[in-house]
Formats: sequence, C-alpha cells, structure tokens
Amino acid sequence: MSVLDTSVLIDKIKRNEEICENITEISVLEYPPILKYQKFYGRIYYLKRSDLNLALKIQIKYLKFK
Repeated sequence: MSVLDTSVLIDKIKRNEEICENITEISVLEYPPILKYQKFYGRIYYLKRSDLNLALKIQIKYLKFK
C-alpha cells in the first residue's frame, strides 16, 4: 500500500497525472481540491485517535535526537 505525502500529491496534480496511490485525511485537509480531481483513483484513509497519538510520540522521540 502506497500513501502519498501531500507535496507529492500536489506535484502530480500540477503535472495532470493519474493518482492511483492512497492518501490520508491529512492530505485532504491540507489540499481539499483533491476531492474534485478527476484522475484520483486511490483511497482516502481516515486515521484513528490511536494512530495520531502514536505519530505524535514518534515525532517527539525523533526531535529529541536532533
């Protein structure tokens, strides 16, 4: 399963490419026009609270090593 970062998603749209990869609800929040993009064939994954909490813990841990 591939999940695109929002910046990659936007680049593909600018190049008028098909998007078969998946995205998360975060990309939809960051770039709502994806909802009307005719060449988007992927899925939108909605995150659970536990997913968000885990992502936050990982980010905090990562930042401590910088």
